[in-house]
Amino acid sequence: MERLLFVAASILSWECSCALAFRGPASTRLPSSLARRLGTRWHGPATTRLAAFLSRRDVVSCLVGSSIAVGTAAPVQADDGDLTSQLFNPDGSLKDSASIVTEAQTRTVTSTWDVSDDLLINADGTNVQTPSGTSVEWSYTVPEKWSAGTGGVDLYLDRSEGINAKACDGILVYQAPGTAKANLLSKASTIGVPQALSMAQAIPGLDKADLISGRTRKNADGLQFYEFDLGRAPKTCEDSAENLGLGFCPFDSLFLISATVLDDKLYVLVVQSDRGEWKRASSDLKRVRSSFAVGRAA
Repeated sequence: MERLLFVAASILSWECSCALAFRGPASTRLPSSLARRLGTRWHGPATTRLAAFLSRRDVVSCLVGSSIAVGTAAPVQADDGDLTSQLFNPDGSLKDSASIVTEAQTRTVTSTWDVSDDLLINADGTNVQTPSGTSVEWSYTVPEKWSAGTGGVDLYLDRSEGINAKACDGILVYQAPGTAKANLLSKASTIGVPQALSMAQAIPGLDKADLISGRTRKNADGLQFYEFDLGRAPKTCEDSAENLGLGFCPFDSLFLISATVLDDKLYVLVVQSDRGEWKRASSDLKRVRSSFAVGRAA
């Protein structure tokens, strides 16, 4: 399998799973199918012509392609020391901050809502202009070592010895307005995750985020959850070794998403962190995302 040029947060790789083929050495030519899409054929040196024709979204859309729909992450390759190798595993998934996952004490955040056609939001455990109800119950868990934001201590401060720093920017749960069918989530990577999940209404500005990877899981009751990793980059950034001078700003915000449809209603959990928080607490952030549960209230 030939190695293709990669650029995403800083530099991502493509492989044959993108269904693109080279017409020349991998180090000097762009896939002809993508070249036709861009209105040109690739004939120049890779490092000088790449930035001229590719946008972040071109790269990430090719990288993800159909792989998200089947729940497998697209491959990523990177040289040691660059931002990609720090943030991503070889299979394209976001990298954990520690190679060994340890059990941690947790506390549960939960709420109960009535079925509604309105947008319902809970931010960091507090309902936002959303009444409590008795129909649908959702929950997630957070590490006990993360502060609850009381007594003047910052919310989500990791109080572990030697860390004492924020682990998360925020955790949002929302019910999208209107109705939704279960197959909406299976098409999310094609029509756009922010669009499919009505995220613009709950989190303004997230419509420009890039899809990194995705997967599915089922809970004990057989309810299927779709999990997506999104990254958002600033519009401008200083030239640095992280973007290698190609004009792409590295992601400064990461969003771990879990979504499911129950009784024609779409429920979404969003765990947000910046790069520093991700490097410190990615294992914990992933566990928060995977703990999301939704069900009919007893």
